[in-house]
Amino acid sequence: MQIITHRWLEPRNKHFSYLESTKEAFQNHLERGYGVEFDINFSSDDICFIFHDNNLSRVTEEWTKCITKNLSWEQIKNLKLIKNWTLLTLRELLLLIKQ
Repeated sequence: MQIITHRWLEPRNKHFSYLESTKEAFQNHLERGYGVEFDINFSSDDICFIFHDNNLSRVTEEWTKCITKNLSWEQIKNLKLIKNWTLLTLRELLLLIKQ
């Protein structure tokens, strides 16, 4: 049986403290042998990155309504995310999976 987590959430596990679609959550689930499911978004400079929503309001401490298509990848990756977690480009995630 292959377990695939949706958006890297484990609502029944109160000890799972990673933010969805972050490098840390992907690493944890891959290390545990789970299959991957993810959503692709695009920055204003056409970089594919992994995140479910079209804005970053649930993950950033800086801006409450950052529309991803209006921000460059450089701006997105430099946002202060909750607990300093890290967002990934599609390429970075594929390399992580390959490892």
